[in-house]
Amino acid sequence: MSGCTAAPLLSQREIVRAAFFQQQGARSAVFLLLADSAQNAEGQQPAYKVVTGHGDNPEQALEKAENSLEGQVFYGLLDLATFPTQYNWQNVVDTARLLYDKTKPAPQMILFLMDEMPEQQLVKNAGDLYEEMEKAQVRYDLKNGLQTVFSEKNECALPVWKGTEYGFSFLQKDKEPLMVKEAIAAQLAAVLSEQSDRLECLFDQESAALQTQTYVQHCADQVGQNELRLTLIDPEIRDISGEGREPVQLQQLLCNELQQVFADFTRNLYTDQFDPFRTGIWVAAQSGSQKPVPQPSLMIHLEP
Repeated sequence: MSGCTAAPLLSQREIVRAAFFQQQGARSAVFLLLADSAQNAEGQQPAYKVVTGHGDNPEQALEKAENSLEGQVFYGLLDLATFPTQYNWQNVVDTARLLYDKTKPAPQMILFLMDEMPEQQLVKNAGDLYEEMEKAQVRYDLKNGLQTVFSEKNECALPVWKGTEYGFSFLQKDKEPLMVKEAIAAQLAAVLSEQSDRLECLFDQESAALQTQTYVQHCADQVGQNELRLTLIDPEIRDISGEGREPVQLQQLLCNELQQVFADFTRNLYTDQFDPFRTGIWVAAQSGSQKPVPQPSLMIHLEP
C-alpha cells in the first residue's frame, strides 16, 4: 500500500522485442519474439524464443500469448511490430491502439505490414526475420512508429515488408488499401510521407542505380499553389547497363521516372479529402481552408 514494492528485475521479466500479428481466416494470431535470457547468459548472442497466441481478435490472441509466459511481460524494449497486409485502416488503428495501451509510454519502434506466413515457418524464423527487418530499417532509414497510425484522423500509410526491398500501402477509412509495389515508387512514397529520407533503388527498367539522402519541403508561395520540393543530396547515380551513358542523361532519366511515379500518385491518391503527403496545412496557411486540397506538383533538385 505504501508503493514500495520492488519492480521485477529484468532477469525476472519476459522481454518482448517484436510482435508479429497475423490474420488466419476469421481468426487472429500473434507471435511474440522474446529475448531468451538463459541462452544469452551462456554467451549465445543474440538468442530468442517465440510464444504464440490465437483468438477471435488480436486482443484475445495477445492475452493468450502473454498468459503462456512464466515471467512478467516487459514491452519496454519492443522495437518492431508487423500487421497483416490484408488489414484495412480500421484494423490497423485498432491493433496499433492495442499495442499502445500495452506499451505506453510507447517505446520507439518500426512498423511494417507483412504478408501472411505459415505458422511453423514464422515460429522457426522469427529471430532471423526480426534482424533482417532491423537491418532494412537502418539501410533505408525508415522511421515511423505508433504515432504514424494516429497522426491523421481517417488515414495512415505504412511500409510493406518485401525482403530486400519494401512496398508501401496507403490506407483510408472505409476504403480498400492502395498498395505500391515497385521499389522506386514505394521509396518515393515513404520519403514524401516523411517515413524515410533515403532513396536506394534501381530505375530505368533496372538499368541504373540510385543512392541518395533526401530532403522534402512543402511550399505554397502563391494562392492555389501546392508544391513539394524534393532535394536529392549528393546523389550517387550509376549506369549498370554497360552502355556508358553520361551522368546528365542518367539524371534526366531519373527525374522523368520520379515525375511519372508522382503523377501516378496524384491521380490515384488525391481524391475526396485524402491528403497523404500532408500538404493541406501549407495551402491553408497561404489561402485559408481549401477542401479538397489541390493536387500537388513536384519539383526535383539535385544538390551536388
